[in-house]
Amino acid sequence: MLPTTENNILIVLVLYNEFLENSETFKSLLKGSFQNKPKHKIIVYDNSTATRHDLSFLKKYESYFTIEYVSDDTNPGISHAYNYAFKVASEHHFNWLLLLDQDTKLPVNYIQTFIETVECANTCVVSFVPRVEQEVNELVISPFKINSFGVMKKLSKKVKGVIDYNIIAINSGAFISVAFLSEIGGFSKDYPLDMLDFWLFSKISENKKLIYVLDINVLHDLSVANFENNVSLGRYESILSAEKRFYSSTRKRKYFHKIRLIKRLFQQSRFKNKSFFKKTLKYFLK
Repeated sequence: MLPTTENNILIVLVLYNEFLENSETFKSLLKGSFQNKPKHKIIVYDNSTATRHDLSFLKKYESYFTIEYVSDDTNPGISHAYNYAFKVASEHHFNWLLLLDQDTKLPVNYIQTFIETVECANTCVVSFVPRVEQEVNELVISPFKINSFGVMKKLSKKVKGVIDYNIIAINSGAFISVAFLSEIGGFSKDYPLDMLDFWLFSKISENKKLIYVLDINVLHDLSVANFENNVSLGRYESILSAEKRFYSSTRKRKYFHKIRLIKRLFQQSRFKNKSFFKKTLKYFLK
């Protein structure tokens, strides 16, 4: 049985150009806070371009959470924020890190569902993840199966329990074992933002550890769902670079990545903005 108590979860919530009180994630945490006794500690890591100097507004939340607010206008990415939280979790002997971004809507019983599940889980389980639905159309976007080539396959909407094959899940909503993070040296600095989830869950698989899919759904606003309208060219360059780094790790993945880029070129040939097509072509020809 895994050692756990209700107060050994450290939550890290990463913001970017969003006020904490407007974050859908924080709103949903507040709604579920009545179930959290004792109150949980949250590290709010704010990567916004403008530093928020007046933090007096946090007082209204003191009865719900213990909040540590970190402002970092250099925007080093989520990996840096997660590593900061990992360091705090290690120093203060937390067992689990709950990763969150600003656009995830959690059910009120989300943390309680984890607490009830982890008590009877296999000790080889180092991550608990929810089923994640895209808010606009309720399609399940996480987790998904991935093979040695890097080919991804959708899973059943009813998938739950311990998974004995390789899967990838999005970071937001994932509970990660602090002990496991210590084993792998924390979060990779090679993936400051994009593909960090691919790297993390691949490390779990490589280390022969297990992932548990909680029997609960969360809603998430995936920014890359509509590339042409929601993703800047700068961000797309970051995505392409991170994808290349991840898929170049094995010959099988590298081969599949080329096929994936060809499919993307066909899709982007219909975009009004041809800059996406040109950037994809550049990486295909590398």
